[in-house]
Amino acid sequence: MKVEQINVGNALRNFVYVLYNEPTRQAWVIDPYDAKQVANFLDAHQYKLEMVINTHLHFDHTKGNEELLKKYNSKLWDIHNPDDIELTPEWKLEVRKSPGHTMEHVVFALVNKAEQKGFFGGDTLFHNGVGNCKNGGKVEVLYETIQDLKSWVNPSALFYTGHDYGLSNLEFSLSHKPLEVYKKEVERLENSSTRVFPFDRELKTNIFLNVDREDFIELRKKRDNW
Repeated sequence: MKVEQINVGNALRNFVYVLYNEPTRQAWVIDPYDAKQVANFLDAHQYKLEMVINTHLHFDHTKGNEELLKKYNSKLWDIHNPDDIELTPEWKLEVRKSPGHTMEHVVFALVNKAEQKGFFGGDTLFHNGVGNCKNGGKVEVLYETIQDLKSWVNPSALFYTGHDYGLSNLEFSLSHKPLEVYKKEVERLENSSTRVFPFDRELKTNIFLNVDREDFIELRKKRDNW
């Protein structure tokens, strides 16, 4: 199973993910924004879209749903009945409820033979930050979700985030606490186009993963107004 990261190039800096299985030419898409971008990739490689999957129901994560469902006669995964998704006999997406950014939000682990190979964080967890709670969420709930994910996600799993907010999140972190680890991460991101990293890197560079509940809530409020 391989993963294609599509950088939408919009003002919100969305990432869309296409999972694809080369031997069977099957594909699945997570959080489609621009249906034409997804279709261009699928058609260029002759993949059949099996399912459209959403981490939550904000418009920038569902915008491409209808067009893709119609074009490929695909299934829409039911976020309200969040069952794991079997991709092939050896690969599946394990779903984990992750309320906070929105209360119906979920995240996924890409699992091969019981081992997490990838983690799709949607808008719950970003590189060096977490989602806001201004549009149907609760920051206190988000804190509990983040604690759960810290222990649930395999540190070696590749982390696929929903938006390219890593640098701006680090700038915020530096404004709060000018640690050397944040400065080095800024340099690394500025000198690389890669935006997929092992999750253990996040455990070191994400300020929100390394504070207690009170500080988490205060930091999230400051980030909203930064």
